[in-house]
Amino acid sequence: MRPTLFLLSLLAPAIPAAPAPILPRVQLPYTFELNQGQSDPAVRYLARGRGYTLFLTEREAVTTLRRGGADPRVLRMTLDGARPPAGIEALEPEGTTNYFVGTASEWRRDVPRYGKVRHRAVYDGIDLVYHSQEGQLEYDFVVASGASPSAIAVRFTGAERTRLNRAGDLELATKEGTLVHRRPARGRKRPKDDTQCARPTCAKRCGGV
Repeated sequence: MRPTLFLLSLLAPAIPAAPAPILPRVQLPYTFELNQGQSDPAVRYLARGRGYTLFLTEREAVTTLRRGGADPRVLRMTLDGARPPAGIEALEPEGTTNYFVGTASEWRRDVPRYGKVRHRAVYDGIDLVYHSQEGQLEYDFVVASGASPSAIAVRFTGAERTRLNRAGDLELATKEGTLVHRRPARGRKRPKDDTQCARPTCAKRCGGV
């Protein structure tokens, strides 16, 4: 019996009350940098977008939203009932980044970037994979054959207001904009693989992403 792929969208800021510019649909894919001292030690990988940054730790996905000189707003995504991942691995190398900030001792050269980050076995038989799809951040729950997707429970903290819109998407409102967490969708079975995947998408539309 093949495993199931459940597709869930990562947080995507929606348009704020006032009109905001929206970037063209075609844009470079997001990549995930290995943290080599350019962020807090708890961060394993990070992805940058226009006006926000996503930090991946062992147990959380933390999004900071910033507009102008205002203090950033922080939204956290955690998995209820999950365990520490059996391993965190980066997939699909995408090049490197250099940081020449501060003194020479603080510079970071050849920081690797990747197209995907996989948290293995966050639940029994279930992996969590972060990646980019059509200019949006997404994550998949890859469910092995015999595992139960009913174990998956996603919790968000840090929003000032939450609501389900008519499309069934979860809107997380902050003063810096609204993140839209797309409703879960069941994905295609992977060829040559005994897993299925559930994917959410994350597109930032607050001030453009």
